[in-house]
Amino acid sequence: MNKGKICVFFLVLFFLLVFNDDLNAQNKVYQGLIGGMFLHQGYFEYKPDFLVNQQITGRFSGIGGKIAFNFTPFFRVGSEGYSSKCVYSENKSFFEIGWGGILLETGYLFNKIRPFACTTIGGGGITQLHIGNMSQNKIVADYYTYSLFVYSLFTGMEFHLTKKFFLP
Repeated sequence: MNKGKICVFFLVLFFLLVFNDDLNAQNKVYQGLIGGMFLHQGYFEYKPDFLVNQQITGRFSGIGGKIAFNFTPFFRVGSEGYSSKCVYSENKSFFEIGWGGILLETGYLFNKIRPFACTTIGGGGITQLHIGNMSQNKIVADYYTYSLFVYSLFTGMEFHLTKKFFLP
């Protein structure tokens, strides 16, 4: 399935859920601001151009969060951002990425479970410091910074404990 068909599917789903007043009347949810922060962790593998026959691997960790406003029971608009860092060598070389953007989210509440689909459009930056050889008198290092455009599609699920408190 190509990306165009997936985008059309989510666009049709979005308009059906947001502009269907009969469904909106049946599915009442908290209409204020929602959001929160969370810690995240993962594993990272990267093959940079400047390292010949080497690969950067390590544990990635950071913090991120979102804040959004419920326009309807099925549609939220807000922003989200994340910062993650990977220290990948004994001499403290690192790879760091930070980004943020506009969040558009749609979903439907089934009893206490709310599956959702989101897209984020924004920007950010990558910073990398690679420390090569270290001796008493000399340190060889490469420092890179890049800007980036972020377009992210993702799905998730929330579990509603009360009308105003739920877990992602």
